[in-house]
Amino acid sequence: MTTIVAIIILPMILAALLSYSQIVYLIKSNIKSSFFFLSGFLIYFFLHFKKIFSQKTNYAYVFAHELTHAIFGIVSGNKVKKINVTNRNGYVSFKGKVNIITAISPYIFPFYNLILAGLYLLFLYFKKDGFFGLFLFFQGFFLSFHIINTIDAISFNQKDFKESGGRFASSVIIILSNIIVTAAIIEVLISPDKQDIFLFIKNCFEYYVLIIKKIAYYSFSIYVKMRETIKTL
Repeated sequence: MTTIVAIIILPMILAALLSYSQIVYLIKSNIKSSFFFLSGFLIYFFLHFKKIFSQKTNYAYVFAHELTHAIFGIVSGNKVKKINVTNRNGYVSFKGKVNIITAISPYIFPFYNLILAGLYLLFLYFKKDGFFGLFLFFQGFFLSFHIINTIDAISFNQKDFKESGGRFASSVIIILSNIIVTAAIIEVLISPDKQDIFLFIKNCFEYYVLIIKKIAYYSFSIYVKMRETIKTL
């Protein structure tokens, strides 16, 4: 059943990517904010491929990964028995059965971006204003951290995928979710109009319907041609 759902939503990945024309326009229209955000994003991207740096940050990713499992497990009504984190890997054991949301949550939710946003809001509560450029820089940095490490993680045969419907279904859901989450973060941080995210979602559905219509049209055309070919035999 999960695989069927994944196949149905697979065209939404292309639809979401096509909708990124709005994100590109937004970035070009807000150069100053975009500069800080993209600088942070690109700096982590290049640092990640430095072996010494990646070894030091691996623990930070594993820690965030397993803690996110635990948080979503608790929210889902499960109970955590044990959390283990090392430089290379980790695990969370639960008393009950793990659901799909708990299983794939670390691959979707950018843990450090959310923590940073909470701390910055707390800072603004007392300070009222300041350091927004630095905040944008680290939002870009940690978003890059999340995306690249997620790509690394899903390249392996993770146990999490067995608990969430298999590797194919999990990958489709994770890729689509990250495309949308990334768009939402950029929209919220850079766009002066916070309603733009709803326009992005609207564009995704419009492109999705268009893609489905195209697929249906070409599938029907192939079916008709096959029938005509069979009749001539």
